Amino acid sequence: MRLTKIDDLLDPHNDWKPLLEHVASIQTILEHYKRVHRDRRKFEVFMTGNEDRAPGLHASEICSCLRQATYSLLGTKKKADTENVDINMLMRFDIGTSVHSLLQNEFKLMCAYTNGQLSFEDEVRINRDTHPLAAQYDLSSSCDGIFTFKNADGTPYMRVGLEIKTMSDGEYSKSNQPKEYHTLQGTFYQKLLDLPLIWYLYYNKSNSNYTPPRTPWLVPFNTNTWNRLEDRAQQAHRHVQAGTLPEREEGMPCRWCGYATECMPATLKSRGEAPKVRQLTPIRRS
Repeated sequence: MRLTKIDDLLDPHNDWKPLLEHVASIQTILEHYKRVHRDRRKFEVFMTGNEDRAPGLHASEICSCLRQATYSLLGTKKKADTENVDINMLMRFDIGTSVHSLLQNEFKLMCAYTNGQLSFEDEVRINRDTHPLAAQYDLSSSCDGIFTFKNADGTPYMRVGLEIKTMSDGEYSKSNQPKEYHTLQGTFYQKLLDLPLIWYLYYNKSNSNYTPPRTPWLVPFNTNTWNRLEDRAQQAHRHVQAGTLPEREEGMPCRWCGYATECMPATLKSRGEAPKVRQLTPIRRS
């Protein structure tokens, strides 16, 4: 059995389902590491800024607001909106980034207890050089991590992506499957890094509970979801070629969007005639 790429997942002759128990063992390995590890350690937290992103289409943009994605593809300069900035949300983002770094560090350290059977790579880059589709659509991003399971001789037999999200206690208690927006983002990583499976790890900021690497939080690659993402990438490129912008897709994220001062969404515009607004319609799961 092998499950190192999407073709392995789609091969009708490859019975990969028994490997799901191997993925579930990540939780056991992590808990063992937490029991035995008592040494001092420190880890680095890197807070990205608007200046860190090169022009192109990024996962967080193409999966949410098409106008935002088009601005990014155009290389539009982001401007800080000091009047309408949501300070509390920015502080929440900082906590989320810190939790990401903490978990990524722990996953690296825990692999030392597997005798080489499991490895973890964090912040796996996607750019024009890593995949033909990334070059075609000018896609750029990074995946939170990839677990690689290995045979005794060191050859990989399974690869699993990781997407970390933090949640409040109230939001976590109501969750029974990955959010649609997050599955779009995860599918972006799966396609461009050839990952057959991805684990959506939701971390409860109130009590440190987290979703395990099992169904429904462990999700196989979905071709239909990727097709919707590719269509959005094509739409963004058509707008750039035509010199137009998509209609606004307004909502709470406008409060921390770096393009808000350029876009001037109605939710933030305090004076003058409000621009035409189109509410964002959720994408249905196939």
